[in-house]
Amino acid sequence: MESNKILVTGGHGLVGSEFVGSQYYKPTSKEYDLRNPNDVNRLMLKQFDSVIHTAGKVGGLGGNMNHKGEFFYDNIMINTNVIESARLTKVKNLVAFLSTCVFPDDVKYQLTEKKFI
Repeated sequence: MESNKILVTGGHGLVGSEFVGSQYYKPTSKEYDLRNPNDVNRLMLKQFDSVIHTAGKVGGLGGNMNHKGEFFYDNIMINTNVIESARLTKVKNLVAFLSTCVFPDDVKYQLTEKKFI
């Protein structure tokens, strides 16, 4: 692997799939379980200059509502493992998309900021 390769975690998801080109390495969750620090450390041994971290446990509104603890735990582990392993392997650049989605019970479109204040 060339030293200028860029790791995109979650490279097959909504955000990560937008990164297209041969400079991006986008492994699947079957190759590396990012909840597992040993898998993440093994991945980072490929020595990336940059990491674009878009991976996360997602499941839409139903999944988020029905599995709050599991989703929270998995995302905390994924984020912690990727960020810490990037630090330990001296990745030069790290961009991390750490987010969740929230929707009101009785949504009336068009959504504006004033509707949530």
